Amino acid sequence: MGGSSVPTTAQDVVILNDITVNTNTADLGNLTINSGSNLSVGAFTLEVSGTLDNNGTISIANSSSVVDVDGEYDATGEIPHLARR
Repeated sequence: MGGSSVPTTAQDVVILNDITVNTNTADLGNLTINSGSNLSVGAFTLEVSGTLDNNGTISIANSSSVVDVDGEYDATGEIPHLARR
């Protein structure tokens, strides 16, 4: 998600800069959001089967947005919130 390709199932992903999830994701392995980075989830599902290590910010766009974490959630960064309209 930090590069130009869409991650595949069980792939570990590191978010290096701001990015928006604009499609449903494969069930990712581990997901790390670096400090200072924002992961915005549109009206789609972000699935993580491993650990979500949030050192940055997760913005949840609306009530159709889903962040599904089956493993541990480490919220050192900002807790997910609904974006203001």
